[in-house]
Amino acid sequence: MAAFTAADVKALREKTGAGMMDAKKALEQADGDIEAAVDALRAKGLATAQKKSSESDEPQVIAALDAVKALAFEAKECLERGELARFGKLLDVGW
Repeated sequence: MAAFTAADVKALREKTGAGMMDAKKALEQADGDIEAAVDALRAKGLATAQKKSSESDEPQVIAALDAVKALAFEAKECLERGELARFGKLLDVGW
């Protein structure tokens, strides 16, 4: 176990805004070095943010593609039936 005190954990928490257990684990991994612990917390935060970002964007991208697909299908139907006025309204969707 690394040699650090509760004051070191508190200082790291105030510096980074990390939770108590995250700060303690980072200090343990960094052998009590606060700067290395900050880097470890930063790397952990980036990895977590990247994971959450990739998970949360996927459904939105799929929904957007589905909306574009539906609009394209409706536009094709309008053009095939000769409904140019309705096709013009479809293009004015306000995106």
